[in-house]
Amino acid sequence: MLTRRDFVKALAVLGGALLIPLDRLGRFESSKQTPPQGPPPKTPAPPRPPVGELYAGFLLLPDGAPVPSTVEFPESGIPIVCGVGVGRGGPEPTAVSKSLSTAADLAKEVDFPVYTFSKLPEGLRPIGANLIRHKTGEVFATSVDFQSYNKETDGWETRVSIWAQPDFPRPFPLWSSDSVEPGGLAVVLEKVDFLPSPGIMVATQQGYVFHWIEKDVLYTLIAEADLSHEDALALVLSLAFASNYD
Repeated sequence: MLTRRDFVKALAVLGGALLIPLDRLGRFESSKQTPPQGPPPKTPAPPRPPVGELYAGFLLLPDGAPVPSTVEFPESGIPIVCGVGVGRGGPEPTAVSKSLSTAADLAKEVDFPVYTFSKLPEGLRPIGANLIRHKTGEVFATSVDFQSYNKETDGWETRVSIWAQPDFPRPFPLWSSDSVEPGGLAVVLEKVDFLPSPGIMVATQQGYVFHWIEKDVLYTLIAEADLSHEDALALVLSLAFASNYD
């Protein structure tokens, strides 16, 4: 089963894989909820031209672009998973997490399709699933996780995960970016049609990340076990429901 340390680590990976600067989204949500101080401007600002490209439920944005006001955020927001600093003035956790043994067990807990793989390549093993709820009971996200052996660290690590999020910003913003250093890897949002529904593929230093929206649920496949392009595509083609869905 996934340990708590691995689970928190996987959450951190998720934040990077989704390519969302969470601090930017947080500031945007705060600006919506807190009325501006002082008198209103005398004249309204001219409307900004639309930024980004809409594709299959995603909003593809250039590096540095702000979150457009047209993006609708979930009322429940992002829950606090780890209670770091609790007792010293830190925020109390607002998420309830649960570990499960298999993807099929997870499918029994939610009312949307849960993905797993019908065939695993050599060197990849399933280690269970996780469910994150708000304290109010609504599902925030789920993950089905797999480990591969890392020769550099001489240990098994969670490096392949299938995430599902039923409540997410619409359209879902993704940012491209240039490489940070000369010869480095740029973040390129590639539109693809070989996922369960049209979506986005992003090449990373360790593999690939795939995003798609199906049955009003945001799915993200993180495949960063030093996979080749062919291996990553083979994983995509082996995606299968953990339970029967129409």
